[in-house]
Amino acid sequence: MKKNFWLNKRVIITGHTGFVGAWLTNLLITEKCKIFGISLPIKKDENRLFLKSNIKTKIKNFFFDLRDERRLNKTINHIKPDIMIHLAAQSIVSLGYAIPNETFETNAQVTSSILNCLKENKKIKSILIFTTDKVYKNINNKKKFVENDVLGGDDPYSASKAACEIICQSYYESFFKTKEVPLITLRAGNIIGGGDWKKDRIIPDLIRHNFEKKNMKIRSPKSIRPWQHILDVIRIIKNVIELSSNKKNLSGAYNVSPNNRNNEISVDNLINLSGLKKPKIHESSLKEKKYLFLNSNKLFQKFKLKNNFNIDKSIKMTINWYKNFYKKKNVTKLIKDDLKLIEKK
Repeated sequence: MKKNFWLNKRVIITGHTGFVGAWLTNLLITEKCKIFGISLPIKKDENRLFLKSNIKTKIKNFFFDLRDERRLNKTINHIKPDIMIHLAAQSIVSLGYAIPNETFETNAQVTSSILNCLKENKKIKSILIFTTDKVYKNINNKKKFVENDVLGGDDPYSASKAACEIICQSYYESFFKTKEVPLITLRAGNIIGGGDWKKDRIIPDLIRHNFEKKNMKIRSPKSIRPWQHILDVIRIIKNVIELSSNKKNLSGAYNVSPNNRNNEISVDNLINLSGLKKPKIHESSLKEKKYLFLNSNKLFQKFKLKNNFNIDKSIKMTINWYKNFYKKKNVTKLIKDDLKLIEKK
């Protein structure tokens, strides 16, 4: 990777208090860049990783609803970023059914607002938008999706993220194509790792059931997903930005998922491999796809990157992280120890 690439660069990370955001922020802090985080006001339970790792004291924070376009524009223009990493989202499928309009506003309209602000910004050098593997039109035929497959989304969350992808493509063709500014979207498969406490996700629900004695119900136990560890994901985000710098020809969408069939297992198998006590199975009325597979050859070939952690290692690392957390181990040290594993790869 490029030595000193991040040094003193002004970097905006939206959603920096979330699971992926907190891990990525901790990683980039070590690169000595100037980080500006924009997120909703902190939720004590969901944002425990952010709070326990003391990120708030190490970077500049802005806490407000990104749907406030006037305030968002003012903040971005004040920061004058070199790099924009947009992670903020309404990321829960079940919640998308409960608040569909808010989900579309947060996931699609906010993306448009950010790109609309950045298209006139002469300082911006790189834009990365984080989406999901659920952007594809999925008919449950066990197909491995590639980036030029048809987009879709039967539920509000998936559709809002597909809309986000279309918005990014439109802004690139209309405004960024003539500039030396790469605009990249990453469509990531299911992510696991220590420090996620978001509700209605399998690992956080499993952890709360086992360590906090809370009653949880697991929905869609037979659904198969491409699981990957958070360390792989944040390393790929970091490296993609470095390698695409000043290379607008690398703009576009990329799947982020292990090209390894062993990582594609059911929710039920994931629980069994964790070694933890299984919560009650609850067949949900939510419409979720049974199969979801990604082909990441484009990312691996163009950037020479790959996922390093197999499913067994990913699950073991994840469960051990939580065990240490509930033993009151220092969270900052837990994070630093994990980040060292990136350096060894």
